[in-house]
Amino acid sequence: MTTCSFHSKLTATQMLSLKLTGEIPFREIYCHSLVRDSEGRKMSKSLGNVVDPLDIIAGIELDALHQKLLVGNLKDDEVARATKYQKTAFPSGIPECGADAMRFTLLCRCTVCIKLTLCD
Repeated sequence: MTTCSFHSKLTATQMLSLKLTGEIPFREIYCHSLVRDSEGRKMSKSLGNVVDPLDIIAGIELDALHQKLLVGNLKDDEVARATKYQKTAFPSGIPECGADAMRFTLLCRCTVCIKLTLCD
């Protein structure tokens, strides 16, 4: 969704709610980023392009990563694409990093929170 269409939808929602109920439907809007993979596709379990945090903690071999792709409902072309990605991104699998490394990574993420106030 582009910024213009995002603002248009917010404005339309506000106006419709005011007309129908006389009330503002929301006072705060929280926006979040969309995480994409190296090919620009949305990260999604249904596309097979996400990494299980438990695999980072405990580690996993490349063959086991490939087997996880077969458990879900991925189409054959998506399995092939994800397998190719895993071979280039994790040629030796994912080494064991432990829970502390995962916690540290999540805590160190650069996050920005912007609060949009529509009305007082």
